[in-house]
Amino acid sequence: MNDLQKMALEKAIDEQFAERMDWINEAIFKGCLDTDSAEKIYTQMIVNGINIATKMAGALAFDLLEEVGVWVPYSEDEIRKRIFSIVKE
Repeated sequence: MNDLQKMALEKAIDEQFAERMDWINEAIFKGCLDTDSAEKIYTQMIVNGINIATKMAGALAFDLLEEVGVWVPYSEDEIRKRIFSIVKE
């Protein structure tokens, strides 16, 4: 990967973070209660951070693939069919 490609990827990552900052701030504390110990909160935040990073990496990958025309997102109808259909094997 050349320097220009790295810069473009870094910019895309920065944009992902900026667009999702409210969601990240909310999601990082998901499952934490005021009554939890500090250790439990830290552990939950680490798990949540891994979850957030995974979702953002996937979103970035799909955004980039869509941008270059390799992947076309499903329509809302197709998504509903996939979510609500019964899998038969």
